[in-house]
Amino acid sequence: MFGAVFNKKNKYYSTRTFTYYLPAPPPRKSGYQEKEFDLLVLELSKLGFEIISIQATSHQTTDGGGVWILCHLGAPTSEIFNQRINLNIGESGKIQSEEVPMDPSIIHE
Repeated sequence: MFGAVFNKKNKYYSTRTFTYYLPAPPPRKSGYQEKEFDLLVLELSKLGFEIISIQATSHQTTDGGGVWILCHLGAPTSEIFNQRINLNIGESGKIQSEEVPMDPSIIHE
C-alpha cells in the first residue's frame, strides 16, 4: 500500500515554462472573450504540452499596459519537451481564430 504512494511515477518527461505578453485592449463597455489567449492555449495543447498551471501579472505604464502570462508546461516525452515553442499569434495562417468558438454569454463588439 505504501509503496504505491512513495513510488508514484511522474507523468511528465520534464516540465518547462512559457511566457507570453498580451497587450491591453482598448477600453470597452462590456466584457469580452480574449481570443488571442484562447488561441495560445489551443496551440500549446496541439504541440503536445499539458498546462500544469497559469499565472498572470498585470503591467502598467503611462503609454498603456498588458499582462504577462506565465505557463508551467508538462511534456510527456522528450520530443515534445525539446521542440521549440515559437508562436506568432498574429502571423497570417499560423492559427485560425475560427478554431476558438465564441462564447455566446459574452457580448462581442
